[in-house]
Amino acid sequence: MHLDITKAEQTYEMTEGSARYIEAKLYESIPVYQADSSWLYTVGKNYYYATGYNMIRVLDKFGCHYQKELFTHIPLAEEELNDIVYNLR
Repeated sequence: MHLDITKAEQTYEMTEGSARYIEAKLYESIPVYQADSSWLYTVGKNYYYATGYNMIRVLDKFGCHYQKELFTHIPLAEEELNDIVYNLR
């Protein structure tokens, strides 16, 4: 069909990945709730949950300021990660 679905996948990755990230942070702040955290890293049919979640974790780890533009400039996360990798070389 020759369709480029890159933008759709990036949107799913950031939308679902950031939702998973927020869920994980909420679970960390509720000590009574002991969840099995394996779901955070599970890559299955909906891989973009795990890839988006981990992309956001890396951005936070390196102190990137992505929050204000994350959903207005969807490729921002990948651009930031590329800059991080380039600077590590």
